[in-house]
Amino acid sequence: MLKKKVFCSILACLLLFCCLSVHTVALELDEPVVDSAVARATSQFSVEIPANGFRYVRTTFPMEYGEVVSIRAVYSPSSANISFGLVDSDNTFHYITSTGGSFDHGFVITERGDYRFAMENNSSVEVSVTGFVTY
Repeated sequence: MLKKKVFCSILACLLLFCCLSVHTVALELDEPVVDSAVARATSQFSVEIPANGFRYVRTTFPMEYGEVVSIRAVYSPSSANISFGLVDSDNTFHYITSTGGSFDHGFVITERGDYRFAMENNSSVEVSVTGFVTY
């Protein structure tokens, strides 16, 4: 009887091992896989923007055609109307306006140059904004 229990236990372990084994296969690719959306830098920000005020980062960052600058932010009060965007080398503000207390958008660079992150409060109350800029 003991031999039968030992045999069954060994058989059960062997069966379990065979069922749970994983086979791996290495594939060779003709071309290397490259992630073109690699972030170069991420900056966190937290600012107060006065009513009908404008805030921007003084530091510029060089961007090439086709690169993406992602902006993710939350702000309070959520009823405020805030424009988030980038100021280019010609001091043109490229923006998207947000309401509802949060913002998440990627700006695709259409012209090579130096850019600054900027926000404009289009509301009659002061707004607290916190978030990240990734480029």
